[in-house]
Amino acid sequence: MALASVLRRLALAALCLVGPGAAAAPAYQLDGTEVLELASRSLPRDYQLFVSLPEGYAASGERRYPLLLVMDANYAFPLVRSIARRVGDQGRGLEDFILVGLSYAKGDTPQLSRGRDYTPSAGGSTKPDGGRRPDYGQSAAFRRFIADEVLPLIARSYRVDMARKTFAGHSYGALLGADILLSERALFERYALSSPSLWFDQGLMFERERAYAARHQDLPAQLLLSVGEFEAAGAAATRRTWWPICAASSAC
Repeated sequence: MALASVLRRLALAALCLVGPGAAAAPAYQLDGTEVLELASRSLPRDYQLFVSLPEGYAASGERRYPLLLVMDANYAFPLVRSIARRVGDQGRGLEDFILVGLSYAKGDTPQLSRGRDYTPSAGGSTKPDGGRRPDYGQSAAFRRFIADEVLPLIARSYRVDMARKTFAGHSYGALLGADILLSERALFERYALSSPSLWFDQGLMFERERAYAARHQDLPAQLLLSVGEFEAAGAAATRRTWWPICAASSAC
């Protein structure tokens, strides 16, 4: 049989395997998780909330749990969820909490979504992503979305102790956390900010910190701030300016 004929038959067989009647492979899912759809009233976009409830939640009666809200949920949610179950003594020394991840806007790439929602000004990169440049500088609207729509939806849906809320973010997500901390500190009681992009827009957040310090004597929030020793030069400015803020908070 000629090689060309063999290749044609193999191609036809492959088409039959993936034809209309072929069953699609099931998507991978994380056991014990839920997804809430959230069509924003204030933003012209839709988001998802990824939710992981602690073991025994259903049988715990009226017990309420602390909330950990993470940004960049598409990668951070499964990561934090795994760490929570493996920290120390397999998590037995860690208080149970409800983990919620806030997704990127549906239909947007991560770069477009986080570049728009997590940044405090329009001073971002002009490099387009997929033919579009992120509309930087919409964090003020996004934090109101968190306050007015995300947190109330969580409170209605789950037994959350709304007096014990923690915000967690990394890079741009931590930049958003710093923005919330200085603008609407009471939105969360605790903040975990990892490698915040404080270099953004020529260090705009440092200016906002100085303005806050000129008007306030303290910062009544618990703050965990982490920066890698061998990160870029901006990390040195982060340590100089934000370490005193961390030290002044009630638990750093």
